[in-house]
Amino acid sequence: MSEIHYWVGFDHIKGLGHGGYSKLRAAFPSMEAAWLASERELQAAGLGRDLSASIVKQRDALGLDDVMENLARQQVIVIPQGSDGYPAKLKDIEKPPNVLYLKGELTDRDLSGIKVVGTRSCSNYGKSVCVELSRELAKRGVTVISDMVRGIDTIAHRSALDAGGRTVAVMASGLDQTRSTGNRSLAREIVESRSGCLISEHPPGIRPHRSQLRLRNRLLSGLAAGVLVIEAPKKSGTMLTVRCALDQGREVLAVPGRADSAQSEGTNWLISQGAKVVTNVDDILEELPDASANYHSNASGGSRLRDVGYSNRSHDSSSALNGRGRSRKGAIVVETDEERRIVDCVMSAERPLNVNEIAIETGIPLDKLGASLSMMEIKGCLRKVGTGFELADSGQHLIAPLLKDGF
Repeated sequence: MSEIHYWVGFDHIKGLGHGGYSKLRAAFPSMEAAWLASERELQAAGLGRDLSASIVKQRDALGLDDVMENLARQQVIVIPQGSDGYPAKLKDIEKPPNVLYLKGELTDRDLSGIKVVGTRSCSNYGKSVCVELSRELAKRGVTVISDMVRGIDTIAHRSALDAGGRTVAVMASGLDQTRSTGNRSLAREIVESRSGCLISEHPPGIRPHRSQLRLRNRLLSGLAAGVLVIEAPKKSGTMLTVRCALDQGREVLAVPGRADSAQSEGTNWLISQGAKVVTNVDDILEELPDASANYHSNASGGSRLRDVGYSNRSHDSSSALNGRGRSRKGAIVVETDEERRIVDCVMSAERPLNVNEIAIETGIPLDKLGASLSMMEIKGCLRKVGTGFELADSGQHLIAPLLKDGF
């Protein structure tokens, strides 16, 4: 068996996570050696008794040859960390995927593309703008990156293909789960036309889950030179992608919308905070001139969009902001990793979530969750609506909680 077999094998082990992978790579000379290690050796690597026992049990029950044959049958390419094909831009993002699964072709040109994102419930105006900008980007040689969900994202993919350009779809599930997005025919066309690829950090068979949607956002912005927002409410998953882009130093651009349009509240607010205004494709390429010229640099120069409430953050997590947790210029600063996870969860929901729902989505124990929710309500970050919670009206804290620790 090749080293790739063992990377894929560990990717099927439940409970291992990024931390476990790191310990394996540090303790063993190869993933093969880690795969063949005894339970005692796994414990010595720092994985703990229960996890080590679980790894051995799952490992013995997993038929690696069958797994690899299934990948080959589906024409899925496996790209583990450290391999030549692993995108350099993803090595520096938070928790880079241990393994990437790919169908189609990923070129150097694709790694300098533009992520197009927006609401699922787009207006005719949003559709028209998305078609025009995506087509023009494709004609200028810029790869359009999106996540193949309905609305703005699907329109962006389709428009790029119609213009004879390239497009990359980043999925929050296994690559065989295209039915869940309602875009099976689009996915097939991207691959068979050799006009781009589908990419995921999950092996085939993994169905989409809300927690995976948030993880996918860091890949969407991580692969792109910049993020273009076309129609987005203030409370939407789009804002999570924007926050990842800011954290990764990517440029954020936004298309202005009508002042009385709920679909444009988020984009108009982003512009008010310093996002680049886009009315035509030249606005994009003037801001990101290398987007159509095989851009390889990891340093995009950062975004003019203010990292609201955390603009003075230090690389040293121990040197916290003075007055963290207080309102500063209308922004709420999130204080802990638990609070950040809560904001991510509530922000991506389309309705107020109750305590049990938040606990399931965030994985925070109920005893800790109650205290965090109470503190966030006191600080004005959350408000109670019936038996549920939603973000407070100010909106300024939507992109505020950019903590360096955890995701």
